This record gives sequence, structure tokens and C-alpha cells, in this order.
Amino acid sequence: MPGADRVAYCAVGQEGVIHDRVAQRLLVLNPSARRVWELAGTGMDVAAIAATLCEAYAGVDPARATQDVLACLAELRRLGMAIPPIIGEPDDLGQG
Repeated sequence: MPGADRVAYCAVGQEGVIHDRVAQRLLVLNPSARRVWELAGTGMDVAAIAATLCEAYAGVDPARATQDVLACLAELRRLGMAIPPIIGEPDDLGQG
């Protein structure tokens, strides 16, 4: 799981809850953000994460899913979550 030394994570129903031990705050993730968080720790690239979301949510446009994955990763990083660079991100963030 990304940032395991800094955070505790658990799934609650379809959502996810992250406890940031350093900032002493809780983050609640909606179901799609939960999947992005979980998949970010598996080594999947952005395209694979987006494809997984497209499979889970019928009718989602792949380009839109990719944009949403990138936005979710950027927001999690902005909030201080330690997510490793992921292939397919812009060059200033990832390896793509």
C-alpha cells in the first residue's frame, strides 16, 4: 500500500479510509479513488489503472478514466500521501 509507513488504510464498505499519522487526519475515499489508491500500490501503470476503472464502471470513456486517475493521484500527493511515481504520469511526476 502506498505510504505504508505514514498512513493506515482500511476499506469501509465501498469506500476507503486513510489515517495520516503525521498530519493526524482522516481522508475518506470514494469507491473510484479507493481503487486508484489500492492499485497504485501494485505497480500498475496509469493506463492499467484506468482500464480497471473502465471495467468496473461500464460506459466510462478510457480517456476520461485516464484523466481521472491522474487527477486522483495528483490530489492524493497534494494531501501529502506518499505515492511512488507511476508509469504514464506526466514526466515531472512519474516515469512516463
